[in-house]
Amino acid sequence: MEINIKYNVSGEYTNQDGILKNTNFRRYSLRGNIDGKLSQRLNLKLNFNPSYTERLNSGSRSVDGITSR
Repeated sequence: MEINIKYNVSGEYTNQDGILKNTNFRRYSLRGNIDGKLSQRLNLKLNFNPSYTERLNSGSRSVDGITSR
């Protein structure tokens, strides 16, 4: 039996200025999927979606860090 592996990787970058002065939203994210058929009875699937978010609200900054869904 031959091992069959499929994968997909994509990324996103968002940088949005707010309508008020000194407000901003920035996010980086990555998404990936790996599907592998290792044998006739064994399949392996891996999905990941980490992201990093920054918000600037009228001079104060908050960072959400890395989150995963």
